[in-house]
Amino acid sequence: MLGIIIALLIGEAFVRIFLDLPNKDYRKLFVSDQSVGYKMQSNFVGTQGPVRLYTNDNGHRILGNQNKEEIEYDIVVFGDSFVFGHLTEYENTFVNLIDEKTKSKVLNAGVSGYNLNQIHNAAKEYLELNNPKVVIVSIHVASDITSQIHQDVNWLKVVYGSLFRTDDPSDYYEYVLRSFLSHYSDLYYWAFEMKIKQIYHKLNILYKKEDVINIDEQIYIEEDIKELEIRKIKFDDFIVKFQGLINSNTVLIFLLIPSINDLKHFEEISDYNNALLVLNDREAIIIDLREYFKNNYSNLIISNNDRHWNNKGHKLVGDVIHNKLMELLLIKGIDN
Repeated sequence: MLGIIIALLIGEAFVRIFLDLPNKDYRKLFVSDQSVGYKMQSNFVGTQGPVRLYTNDNGHRILGNQNKEEIEYDIVVFGDSFVFGHLTEYENTFVNLIDEKTKSKVLNAGVSGYNLNQIHNAAKEYLELNNPKVVIVSIHVASDITSQIHQDVNWLKVVYGSLFRTDDPSDYYEYVLRSFLSHYSDLYYWAFEMKIKQIYHKLNILYKKEDVINIDEQIYIEEDIKELEIRKIKFDDFIVKFQGLINSNTVLIFLLIPSINDLKHFEEISDYNNALLVLNDREAIIIDLREYFKNNYSNLIISNNDRHWNNKGHKLVGDVIHNKLMELLLIKGIDN
């Protein structure tokens, strides 16, 4: 035991002296916030797993270490980890690709884990002070509607800069300990947060299977249908509230992201189909990604264990949104 302790102390000293790691203040990505529950730290310079991460002086993810936020953006994208760009270098995210394609100023206002209430509050704060030409709201139906429609802005708790579910005590203390070590120990941060996560990420990609959309047919019972209707009503309330934030000079677009189940169950009652009904009833502009993902899903996600988009997925989404913006340019008169 004494030998192990001495070895760890030597390792800690070696890492602190010879490796250039992010400052401890920049290992705590998230900070608590009264309005949105939590947000990303301002002027963050560090890593998140295998990717580099920078934020500007308002805590929004950016391409590089350029802290100043623009006074006004042409396009602002709100949402969760799909917008943020989970495990994706920023230059490969669909938000940055839209920026490059349109030659417009595009702001990534996505934050991992955000639910609809948090997205609404974040947008409300931003739009009270800014007037973008286009607002895109990303909605991942499986999480934002099916799983989190009833959650408030405080559904996740920030501990040592990491996020923890307040309603799920399982493994809580283990994760808190890991966050503590990640913040205070350079050796742990380098070994686990950087190296091991990089290896795990690469292995997930290497052993990804191609049959991930082979799923069992869903069977709905009466209780499920009642809950679907409740979620549909709540989602409708969200859409109405969001539309109320937008002035007549701004184009509002809703980006619907399918889960694996949504790719197979097209004609049945479901949260995805209910979301489309609500958006159509509210005469919203919709980008329905299900049509683009249904035949190529396996090649667009990171792995079987992580169904966020890979670089190909982000490129596809960037192309789809770009084409929609070009279409609206003729209809709505949006400037590039």
